[in-house]
Amino acid sequence: MKFSRSWYWLVFCGFLIAGIVSCRDFPTEPADSTSDEASSASETPSTSDTPSSESQPSESETGKEVTSGDDTGYCDGSELLCLPAMTSEYVAKYKGSVVGGTFSDGQFSPSSTGGIKFPLSVDVSKKLKIEFEIEGNIPNWNKSENNGGKVSLFTMAENSGTYYLSLQRMDREYRGGGLFRVILGDRADMRADGAAWLITHRDLAGQYSMNNWGSEQHQFEVITQGNSARLYIDSYRSRSATAPYTMSGRHNVTFVLGNREPSRIFLGEGALTRFLRLRISYE
Repeated sequence: MKFSRSWYWLVFCGFLIAGIVSCRDFPTEPADSTSDEASSASETPSTSDTPSSESQPSESETGKEVTSGDDTGYCDGSELLCLPAMTSEYVAKYKGSVVGGTFSDGQFSPSSTGGIKFPLSVDVSKKLKIEFEIEGNIPNWNKSENNGGKVSLFTMAENSGTYYLSLQRMDREYRGGGLFRVILGDRADMRADGAAWLITHRDLAGQYSMNNWGSEQHQFEVITQGNSARLYIDSYRSRSATAPYTMSGRHNVTFVLGNREPSRIFLGEGALTRFLRLRISYE
């Protein structure tokens, strides 16, 4: 079969045009393309360069104490002890134990010689705040010391030493009755060697009496630093009381809420009221 010259010419021109179009499909500046990829990589690091939450060490692994607050906002995680409600679960969280009493609706009612005790380590050189709330009267304020008139709201006594802090509601015969007393000391015989004796009497720490209490709530704060103590009850603010010697350093203590501490005060009478919550912290 014979082909004319014009047919060959048309075939040649077709291959030439196809080659030109094919060349235009390739990038003519590969350096710019590489630069764009590098820019994109710097803005979005790969997952291999970004440590995941699983690969990062936890606070406990770095030697920091892992703490947390609670849903109520009462605790922020920095406290030595914090119970936003009086439940057995919160007591167990701080290695506490019940020595007598019952839980009900987020409240704790100690038995006559009961309460809740917790192990603590406190630096008494720092400003220490003990806060708690009760609901309902503390009964038997009109009785005498030996039949329930003198009760303890809390005690904090050193396990192998003499440091001691307590808050008591006094009996009817004590300076008119219905008064509160804070004792802070670090001596085996605090009557002989002295202590901080804070008494809510008008001639001493300032007048406050609970003789007219009903079923309402009341908030207590005892603040100590070294050898000095102060008491707050609702809007009442006492004058400070000071022991005649210095107190400092760390002490391992047992804190008992709602119970007389019999080894130092000799009567095991507890405060028959309802505790709502408790917080111990440094200011």
